[in-house]
Amino acid sequence: MKAEQESKNLNMSELKDKLEESLASGDGQPNSIKKGQLTNTQIPAVEFVEDVDAFMSRPENGSEAQIVLKRMEETYSRMKIIEANNVGTKRRLKTQIQELDKSLEMLEVLKQRKSENKEITNHFRLADHVYIKARIPPVEKIGLWLGAKVMLEYDMDEGEELLVSKKAKAESNLKATQDIIDNVREQITVTEVNMARIYNWDVKRRQAEKEKGKGGS
Repeated sequence: MKAEQESKNLNMSELKDKLEESLASGDGQPNSIKKGQLTNTQIPAVEFVEDVDAFMSRPENGSEAQIVLKRMEETYSRMKIIEANNVGTKRRLKTQIQELDKSLEMLEVLKQRKSENKEITNHFRLADHVYIKARIPPVEKIGLWLGAKVMLEYDMDEGEELLVSKKAKAESNLKATQDIIDNVREQITVTEVNMARIYNWDVKRRQAEKEKGKGGS
């Protein structure tokens, strides 16, 4: 029986380590920056078209404004998708950080009541507009959701350490996500300016050809 209990404790310890490792790497949280997602350095820089004539005379462009504009529109659409995805990631990360702050605040309350040997009186919602009053005695351990519908029990200090590390990871991901958003928005602006310059160049070219045709007739 003792050996069976030790084996069970070992398995739970291994499970906890694996879940924490997954959570730290982002695999256990949909609102972290996951492996395979674009990083700031992987977003291609868009060339600013300063000399439109020289740009359009390149072999790959062949002075065909519609072909060039179509290619730029595809790049623009991809950039907008990247922007939208990262804006969503930023929103989820900010929500996660707020929830972690609330958890850390509650943990401080539990630790204080434990040191004072006092119980906590609280109200829990059973359903909409239905609450029940409960008294919580001083506790030694806390339960934390680790994602994937899994909750594990921790000592208070161990749980606080995990929450602090999760918050630091989320704040780091939030900064990286904001850098990506700033970068991609800059590329979007450059693309919009390039498209406008090439469109105007094409209008002027067509007008010149039209005037030239009238002069020849």
